[in-house]
Amino acid sequence: DKITASRVMFVQGIGALALVPVLTALSDKLNSRRAGLIICAALGLAGSLGLSLFAGSLPIPLLTICIMTMPLFGLAGATCVFSLIRRNFPLGLTGTGIGCANMFWPVCAALLNEIVGVVRGGFMGGLPPDAMPQTQIAAAYGKTFTMYIACYAVALILPLFFIKENFS
Repeated sequence: DKITASRVMFVQGIGALALVPVLTALSDKLNSRRAGLIICAALGLAGSLGLSLFAGSLPIPLLTICIMTMPLFGLAGATCVFSLIRRNFPLGLTGTGIGCANMFWPVCAALLNEIVGVVRGGFMGGLPPDAMPQTQIAAAYGKTFTMYIACYAVALILPLFFIKENFS
């Protein structure tokens, strides 16, 4: 129902605010920004798999955990990316690199939001949610979350194979 959904979304924001510093500290403790990115992407992938494969059938606590992984581990990964930029760019270009990264996130979020809306609308057959049973709506959202599986898979592949560690 709408009230439970709003509570889950509220917990998502609180979890992101509370745990991003924890994941960044974990990256420091591991002495590896690359490991931080891998952990973040793997957890985001696990959450998006849960939302995609078990849409409509997850108990509320598991649904909350899966929903929390979507922005939480993306945000923590961004923190590691800023650290990588600081270490890889010459001192005079660090601000430019971080500025470019700061422009990247909202543009990607806006584009992804539009794409997800179009894809979800396609899976719903163009019908408004009020005209569909809850099971069909959940199935449409589950199919839509397969896009996030692809995003997190790419986010996992990049640090595994294309980012070298330079933690100092």
